[in-house]
Amino acid sequence: MKLFRSIVVVSLFLLPLTAILEGLLPPLYQTADEIAGILKEHELGNVLSAGEPILEIRKIENGYLVITNKHQVEATIIYEPASRPGPARFKIQFQSPEPVNSKEGQ
Repeated sequence: MKLFRSIVVVSLFLLPLTAILEGLLPPLYQTADEIAGILKEHELGNVLSAGEPILEIRKIENGYLVITNKHQVEATIIYEPASRPGPARFKIQFQSPEPVNSKEGQ
């Protein structure tokens, strides 16, 4: 009976802990979430022309560089403070687009 009680007590302690850890995203899934957020963001259509195909999305220091056939634009990821455990919440801020050739060498 003591063993059963110990198992129940440990289970009750670990159950909330597993729920907390389950909400955290590994880096692969966090970056996938950020890239999906960039592509879903309506502001991207205001920054870049609809006639420009996206050729590349490259990780940079503060976010991502979205490269089209004519322009490139930095998408800065701004993380929101976490009030509880779970996937990182963030906002995306687009910088002014620049011609593709102006940032060669990055």
